[in-house]
Amino acid sequence: KDLLREGVEEAHTRQMRLVRRLRDELAALPRTIVYSPYPRDGDVPILTCNIEGISSSDTGAILDADYGIAVRTGLHCAPLVHAELGTLETGAVRFSLGHLTSDEDVDWAVEAMAAIAGG
Repeated sequence: KDLLREGVEEAHTRQMRLVRRLRDELAALPRTIVYSPYPRDGDVPILTCNIEGISSSDTGAILDADYGIAVRTGLHCAPLVHAELGTLETGAVRFSLGHLTSDEDVDWAVEAMAAIAGG
């Protein structure tokens, strides 16, 4: 999609719809913990989660190597937040959606996380 053609507001609205769907579908998976609150309209389209029993770095490596999905893992320059979440030792997986993210990308991410989680 061409961001200038779509428009920034429309792109953000679409990204927020996608991140809400990603959150809903990941939260329904077994062993998957979603830390991000339900996204509001003024938020940015990111989602932080983990799979119980699997380190964030391992989850990220599997997503990258086996599914071609790039995520950020670790403490995200926010160790105090991770201390509060209880993820200081493991970090977390962060999905960041952008103007090129599609419904199919969200489907693929959910499928990949389900496979990694064993569900």
